Amino acid sequence: MEPSSITQALMSPNTYVKPAASAGAIFFIDKFVVQNSNMSNTATLAAGVGASFLSVKLMAPYLPKYQTHDFSTGALEQRVLEVGVCVGMLAGLKALKVINLPQFQDPRMSGGITEELATLIPIAATILVSDIIGEGVLPFFGFSNNINF
Repeated sequence: MEPSSITQALMSPNTYVKPAASAGAIFFIDKFVVQNSNMSNTATLAAGVGASFLSVKLMAPYLPKYQTHDFSTGALEQRVLEVGVCVGMLAGLKALKVINLPQFQDPRMSGGITEELATLIPIAATILVSDIIGEGVLPFFGFSNNINF
């Protein structure tokens, strides 16, 4: 059963399992697949991903659910929202100079919207992979991942 208020979301263990699993997945991906040697940057990226997924879990009771015959209870919309919020929060924290992530650096340093999108697409793809891993971990803890085809 999905929580219907922020209080129920705060009290549900399901709220914390997926952000923690996704943060662990992004840490593993950045450290061992991308082979980022700076542990501080990897930990900052993992913390940012976990915090943004947690904020989406807390907002979820107030978001509309679209139910179709192909997907149940907005699973696809929630994936898009989670990845979008995560990339947006990390980009905003970088713009405010709260965090410094080399993953968000444009290698050409030419700026512009096209170059910024070219920089964000690999990061969004990596975050999507960590989101899928986080969803895959939920059934092991007895929670539903709301993906029914």
